[in-house]
Amino acid sequence: MKPKFILDISDDYQNVSMHVSDFKNLEPDHIYRALENESIVFGIKNDVISKIFDTKSKGKLVIASWKPMIESKDDDLKIFINIDNRPVEEKGKINYRNRNFLKSIRRGERILTFKNGFDGEEGILVNGTIVKPKPRHVIKLSEIIENKNIIISKDGNGAFTFLSSIDGSYYLSKGKILITDNFVLEGDLDFNTGNLYCIFTDIYIKGNIHSGFSVKSDKDLKIDGNLENAIIKTKNLVVKGTISAGESDVDIEEKIECEMVSGRKNIVCKDMKASTILGSRIGSINFTAEKLSGGKTFIHNTGKIDFLGAAGIVTIVVLGLNQRYFDEAAQMRHELAEQRKKLRFYRQEKVKVSNDLVLLKNRYRKKEINDDYYYGQLVHLEGEEKFLVEDIFKVSEKESFFRNELKRIEPLLKVNFNSILYSRKITPGTSIRFGYDKPFWCYREYNNVKISYKNGISLEENVTF
Repeated sequence: MKPKFILDISDDYQNVSMHVSDFKNLEPDHIYRALENESIVFGIKNDVISKIFDTKSKGKLVIASWKPMIESKDDDLKIFINIDNRPVEEKGKINYRNRNFLKSIRRGERILTFKNGFDGEEGILVNGTIVKPKPRHVIKLSEIIENKNIIISKDGNGAFTFLSSIDGSYYLSKGKILITDNFVLEGDLDFNTGNLYCIFTDIYIKGNIHSGFSVKSDKDLKIDGNLENAIIKTKNLVVKGTISAGESDVDIEEKIECEMVSGRKNIVCKDMKASTILGSRIGSINFTAEKLSGGKTFIHNTGKIDFLGAAGIVTIVVLGLNQRYFDEAAQMRHELAEQRKKLRFYRQEKVKVSNDLVLLKNRYRKKEINDDYYYGQLVHLEGEEKFLVEDIFKVSEKESFFRNELKRIEPLLKVNFNSILYSRKITPGTSIRFGYDKPFWCYREYNNVKISYKNGISLEENVTF
């Protein structure tokens, strides 16, 4: 016997359709019992079933539907700054000292964007089975970035943009981005942080700076411990401990304050203030120290040294000369000499190639060589001549640059004969010079050197050796 109606249950139990072929003696209860027998318990459309019987519709109609599941949407985070602190590869080798730990950032620079997602909603199939969405990936911004020195704006799509509110630097601390213009390192500067390079940030290191590392900033550096043989280039430098021996440059734009300098060879600054300096090479505009012995010290304007020199130790003080320009001029002269040496070599080589070209053409004209040999050599020599002309041009440009730089620097090397040195005691054997030309040992002849006693009277005529 042909059934009066057919139920079509989808394989995923999301929909149930019904097709009625004969309404005779068919009641809605028959439909509901059939649905119950098939375990259809959710989403039954009573109004549709009623309408089917009212209109005697024999078409295929959906009489039960599931509640669709709404998928969760994850929180969306995009980071626009470089937070990679892995050691940098240089020329095929890993430089573990250079981790880019501290990076500069400008005011208004974009750090990241963030948009909240939402939790999904459960679905229910027509057989009553619950369909759960995947869990939403929630991002806790408090674990991503510290809410300090940042500006947060919101666009029309609900996305938040995080901008830096300062000119400073950023770094990662326990996986969190921190923006600062005053970086504090609790321990030593070593392989854990690597070199520190930044522009807008004061740096405070509570430990030591180990040898082989470098710190460069347009602002100030303070060190509670010792400065070992590391490269330093900052605006001001304060060292509570010792600036230790070594030849790495310490190039400070303004002032150095430290307790002790021992055996450091390349220190340049505007103002130097220290308690004790031993066997070091220092250049400054103004210089203040309690004790200075050994090494060579350049003082352009004023020097105040309580106890100068030591028995048996060569101590040299150069007055009136700016060491920064002196060293820069020496470097320019070296570079200029190197470029002139290259220029002479390339010009000599070009002359040789030009002569070889003339000789080759004469031999070909005299039919001493065949065509293949001639044209092969001609291409080779003309190509070599072209490369030499290019090399001469490049080296000539460099030579001109260094020559002009030297012309710029040399007037700045003029000796300041108004430079003056104050001291309470100068040990015999100490050499004091103006510029690099006039060492003198009898201080009575020069008013620029004064011995200052406790009563404030300067009696240079009493200085005898």
